[in-house]
Amino acid sequence: MNQKANITNNSAGRIITFVILISIGYAIVRYHIFGPVPWKDFPFFILK
Repeated sequence: MNQKANITNNSAGRIITFVILISIGYAIVRYHIFGPVPWKDFPFFILK
């Protein structure tokens, strides 16, 4: 039982990390590479 719960928690953490990384990557491409937002505004504009 404990091993199954541990595997589930580990999988959830990986999914959450993957989704966050994909979201930040999309925002960088959308707003900095193809958009008008300058790189100096990265932390405030993207991660707010």
